[in-house]
Parts: sequence; structure tokens; C-alpha cells
Amino acid sequence: MNELDFQLIWKHLLFDSSGLTTYAGAVVRILDPGTHNHSDGPDFLNARIALDDILFYGHVELHLEEEDWYRHGHHTDPNYNNVVLHVCLKQSRRGFVTTQSGEQLPQIVLENRLRNSIQGKSGSNKGLPDNLLPCHFAEPAPISEDVVRRQEMRAYHAYFEDKISALMQWYDPSLDIRTAVVGARLCGLAHYFGRPHNESAFVAEVERSFGIENKIIHSGQFIPTQIVEFKEKLNRKEVRPVLLSEKRLGSVDAILRRYALWKPSANAESELRRHLSAMKWIKSLPATGPVTSSVIERCVLLPSLALWARLVHHQDLFSEVQRYWMGLSSGHGRTVEYQFPEFIAQNARKKGTKNNFLLYQFKSYCTERACDQCLFMKNACGG
Repeated sequence: MNELDFQLIWKHLLFDSSGLTTYAGAVVRILDPGTHNHSDGPDFLNARIALDDILFYGHVELHLEEEDWYRHGHHTDPNYNNVVLHVCLKQSRRGFVTTQSGEQLPQIVLENRLRNSIQGKSGSNKGLPDNLLPCHFAEPAPISEDVVRRQEMRAYHAYFEDKISALMQWYDPSLDIRTAVVGARLCGLAHYFGRPHNESAFVAEVERSFGIENKIIHSGQFIPTQIVEFKEKLNRKEVRPVLLSEKRLGSVDAILRRYALWKPSANAESELRRHLSAMKWIKSLPATGPVTSSVIERCVLLPSLALWARLVHHQDLFSEVQRYWMGLSSGHGRTVEYQFPEFIAQNARKKGTKNNFLLYQFKSYCTERACDQCLFMKNACGG
């Protein structure tokens, strides 16, 4: 467990607070854990803590170990003089820490309270797994179908927007919209085809080969000598991804050239038909290595089409692309189920959600620790 996980546990009070006392024996009641501070200074601001029924207003600082207070130099920093409670994960030696003003701060330890919560759900007494999500500490709560559906839509929309935003790193606003979107799409394809080795070099070569200077994207046609030269450039040892054989590289080359000539249609239904036809053609090509056709469809082709639709204010096409994208499935949804507490995974399965849901939930919310925006967490915590 890292400090951010610990902060989220405190923020949502995901621990047993009954009978909580300081090291010195004062009874602790947490009336308000405070406002999570994402800048310099104490971790939580303006908390309300009662110690033996005496109310304190101030800040709260959290550490995994008591000694971290001193390692981080808080004992010499006047910004921490208004801290009213020090919270540790692990058992301490002294039972208190000292501020710059010389005051001894009351201190509580939550380690055993978290362990008990985990034991009650997993039957394990091995301690705290490093990758445990904060929702593992929440008490199991029935999740309504409405909550599941709403969080499902949130996850799908957030992940789709992430994929569109990722393409913007290659989008050149100085070009016309169609050319800039084609360039971003080609670089996005190169990004995935180039993984995991030579990725940057592969993308850079595609940028040079299809760039504005050789007029390939603008003219909408290829000169045979340019095609041969391009294939030779991609096949260089320091450029060609190690997992792409020359045969597979031919497939990548064909895909890139096809999409460099893309001319968008104003009709949403027609554009989707063209996409389905192109996907059928891509699946007929020799394998392109570890990157499957479904990966480039979900991560590049459809998001780039949605990007173009948004930029030209073609709402019908954007909606159709998004709807089609949400209906796709992958084999990865179940591989992240073990990351979630059973009451979430089980409820998601019961409601018949698509198998991408928990994958997108994990990537868009859990890895970003956006717990305060997650309906599962709010439901489990009664928020």
C-alpha cells in the first residue's frame, strides 16, 4: 500500500473507527476527515476531530510509518504546526510526533483495523496487499441496477474520451482538419504497431514518411518509388519493431497506406459501413504481431473517426461511432475482475454488463484513484 491508497482510506473512513484511541489513551471521534489537499502541506485540511469530547479544528497528516514525519522534515516545518492529529498505518515506537513549535501531536494507528476488515472478506491474515483498491475496505452493500448502469456509462464514456484525447498528441492544428486527423490516426496506428520496442522510432518514421513535406496525405495518391522507399525505411533494424517480421510488416504497411488515403463521408451510416469493410479487410491480412485488429479498432480507428466527427460538428456520426464502440467486446474484461471486491464484480455480472465494463472501470477510475467520482464507492460508503 502506498500513501495515496492510505489517504483515500482516510478520506472515505474505510476502517473500523469504533473504540478508536490515541497512543496515550484519548478517545477519538472523527466528525469530519477534512478536505483532501493535493498541494503542499498537510494531507487533509480543516478536519474536525474530537479527543475525549474536546473538539479540535485543524489539519490531519497521514504516514505509513511514524518516522516518515521526521524523514519528510515536518518537525521543522511551521506549515505543520496546525496539525491536530497524526495518523499512521503501522504501529509506532513513540506514540506521538513533535511539531516545529514543540507541541506533541496525538497519534492513532489503523493497521489492525484494516487487517480485520480484510480478514473478514478474504479469510486471509497475510496483511495488506500492495495493489489493494480502497473499495476492498468498504462494507459489502447491495448495488442497484441503476447504480451499475450509470457507472457503466461513466466508465465507457471516460475511456472513450481517453482514447480520443490520446490521439491529440499527434494532431497538428496548423493543418486542415482532415489532414490533421489522418496524421494523428497514422501515428496512433504506428504507436500500437511499434510496441513494445522501437515504438518512438517507428512513430517518427511514419510521421516523416507521411508528413506534409511529401504531399502524400494532401494529394491522396502514392508514387510507387515512395512506397518502396517507405517499406525500406520501416524495415531498418533500429526502426522495425522486433515482434514484426517482414511478412507482418507488409500488413502494417498496407494498413497505413490505406488510411493515409482516407476521405471522410458526410453520411454516418455510410462511414460506418466503410469502417466495417475496412475491418474485414484488415482481418484478412497476415497477422500484424501481438497487436490484434480489435486493439487498433478500439484504440485508434474508431476514436480517430469520432475525433473527426467532433471537430466538424457531425453529432450523428459521433453518436453512432460511440454507440458502436461501446458494443464491442474484448477478452480482457474478466482478467481485471480479481482487482475488485467480490460484491462489485458479482453485481456487475448480475446486471449483465458487457465484459469491457470492469476493464474500462479499472483503467479510467481505479488506476487514476478517482474514487470520489465512482458511484460504487459512493454507494458502498453511503455517500
